[in-house]
Amino acid sequence: MQSKYIITIFLLLNSLPIWGYNVEEISFKRLEQVAYSPAWLKLLHYRKTLLGNYKSDADGDFFFWSSSGKIDPLQELKENLAQIDQHRIVEQKKLPYQCLFPARYQFLKKEFQLDLKSEICQELEWWLDRLAPQHISMIYSSAYPNNPASIFGHTFLKFNRNNDGRQFQDFTVDFSAVTNVSSGVIFAVKGLLGGYYGQFSTKPYYVKVNEYVYGESRDLWEYELNYSPEETKFIAFHLWELIKNTVFEYYFFDENCSYQLLTLLEVARPSVTLSKLQFFYTLPPETIKRLSSNKIIFKSSVRPSLRKQFIWKKNKLNSDQYKKYSLLVGNQLDVQEINDPKVLEVFIAFTQYKQAESEGIKEDQHLKEMLVHRAKLGGKIDFEIESLESETRNEDPLNSHGPSRVSISVGHHTQNKDFVSSEFRLGLHSFNDQQTSYPSHAHMEYGKLSVRQLIQKKKFYFDEYTLVDIMSLYPILPYDFDKSWGISVKGERPNDLASTSSISHSFQTNVGMSYSFSPKVITLFLLPGFKGEIGNSINKTFRYGPTIKAGCLFNLSRTTGLSIELNNLLDLNHNYHHHYIHSFKNTIFWGINSKSQIRLIYDIYSQSQLENRFYSEGKLAFDLYF
Repeated sequence: MQSKYIITIFLLLNSLPIWGYNVEEISFKRLEQVAYSPAWLKLLHYRKTLLGNYKSDADGDFFFWSSSGKIDPLQELKENLAQIDQHRIVEQKKLPYQCLFPARYQFLKKEFQLDLKSEICQELEWWLDRLAPQHISMIYSSAYPNNPASIFGHTFLKFNRNNDGRQFQDFTVDFSAVTNVSSGVIFAVKGLLGGYYGQFSTKPYYVKVNEYVYGESRDLWEYELNYSPEETKFIAFHLWELIKNTVFEYYFFDENCSYQLLTLLEVARPSVTLSKLQFFYTLPPETIKRLSSNKIIFKSSVRPSLRKQFIWKKNKLNSDQYKKYSLLVGNQLDVQEINDPKVLEVFIAFTQYKQAESEGIKEDQHLKEMLVHRAKLGGKIDFEIESLESETRNEDPLNSHGPSRVSISVGHHTQNKDFVSSEFRLGLHSFNDQQTSYPSHAHMEYGKLSVRQLIQKKKFYFDEYTLVDIMSLYPILPYDFDKSWGISVKGERPNDLASTSSISHSFQTNVGMSYSFSPKVITLFLLPGFKGEIGNSINKTFRYGPTIKAGCLFNLSRTTGLSIELNNLLDLNHNYHHHYIHSFKNTIFWGINSKSQIRLIYDIYSQSQLENRFYSEGKLAFDLYF
């Protein structure tokens, strides 16, 4: 009976706040329990290594109190408890612990029931007043037209106020590499290898809208998250800690913007794991899916790009109105001569789009005159923008196929007979994939490997590999011309030779133009270029010359379509002059769901002049995305 009283008294004492605590008086078991809890590990950004130890992603000098804090959660916890005395000033920052690490302070105070005097943190309070964090959203920016590198999209967070009608004044949270360059080979290599540090930053939402929706013609998707005001404020506290005290190594594929934003969201809900890597990368569309699968998304909305809004309005003109609009664009008609408000509004939309594309929207004298003239005409034109938003919702990244793909196919080759092949593609999207969310005019494949088994010949061999294969189509519009282009580095069996002996390695680049008869339905392209190829099966082991890549994309729906592609190479290194190598590729795809599809492929390969070779193959493929 006496032992029961002792246990009861012990539990009561443990439940009381700690006054004048000493770290040494807290049991080792209790310290260890907290140090390896999900909450503490995520507050300090610890991850388990391959050897089972812990290591933090944070690289800031002032983020850890212990000299071994980057790899020792327990020792770092002890040092934080030793430093939390409100009278101690952090020398380097001239701020009390509570003002420098408000999230940690709250966590430790609650976890160990510490009775500590609150400090006045003027800088922190001023910053929080500007953010006014009540709720939080994840923002997804779609791809930048004619820039396949942006096909991954981009994500950032937005702190929301209490629906006070000032959404554009809300503050966003971004994570980006600290560098004075944004393109080039050195930028790409350093980004892949972690040669840059990344930092969190905040900007007003209107800056992001101007940058993405207007300047880069990208759609913005907003996913409101079901975080409470208390959870949102705790995220803001932790963001303050990160901005003030640390940087992170930045990697394009894994420790990128999406990954770091997920780690930020995890601190308010440590029981939820959001930042776990898939293979070795974290892609923005998969970030949105992860939030959805964890039932964190409350509701969503979309803001179509300025270019998309302009094209939508232009397509609402009848033939007579379009003629007047074309005369305005061609400077063959003065704005003051237009009395049709619909024509004038479309021309204003075009002017704003072109202006934003080059230097950002600004109210110059010419635009001001147009707006004044439009106001004099009166009336309101309904362009049914709500229908555009509804149509754009079909491109929701939540509906996109997975970035990686495995394929199994069976087929027949005129020379090598029946075969079975399998293929793995690390990423990301091709013209022959479902067009559910990724840009319909962007093709980017990388990390692809294909093997084949010849059934009659009982021969197994590597058939093809792709390091990178990019093709970007930018359909021209009247007075809006831009190039379409492509580049590829790959290896494959020379199909025009029906070779099964060795792989030839090639580099190809093309630049030309494309045109759409109907947006996202029929697109034609013609891209002249150059190709170089080396391999033991090739005449003189090397061939090179000018190429023509032409074709058609025909999308019956977002899940069903047809692609036709013709490639023609003039081999300048062949024994015979005017020696051409031709390929004619046809693919039909049917989407079963967002995780699988079927493709029917028929390819023809031939050579001209004296050799006069001709081969073809057909195959049926089943694709599984993940």
